[in-house]
Amino acid sequence: AQEMPKPGKEHEMLKKHEGTWDVVMKMAGQETKGTATYKMELNGFWLTSTLECEMFGQKFAGKGTDGYCPIKKKYVSVWADNMGPSPVVMEGTYDADKKTLTM
Repeated sequence: AQEMPKPGKEHEMLKKHEGTWDVVMKMAGQETKGTATYKMELNGFWLTSTLECEMFGQKFAGKGTDGYCPIKKKYVSVWADNMGPSPVVMEGTYDADKKTLTM
C-alpha cells in the first residue's frame, strides 16, 4: 500500500499564521479595521482564512485557501470575496532568509 502524503516544512511555515488577527487595511485614501481568522485544515495541507470588515460603507467578507504544491514547487492561493464574482488565483515563492512570501 502506498503511504499517504504528509505536510512538509512549507506547510509548517503556513501554520505559523494560524489564529485570529486584527487587520488594518488602507485603500483609496480610506482606512478600515477588521478581523482575519486563519486555520490549518484538510490534514494540515491547507491554510484557510476568513476576513470580515467594513469597506466603503459596506460589509466586506472574503475567504482564502493557501497551500504548497509540490509538483510546481510553489505556494498557491485562491481568494474570493463578496465584491466580485471572480476568484483571485496566485502562486509564488518563499524566501526563508527574508521571511517573505511573494505571490
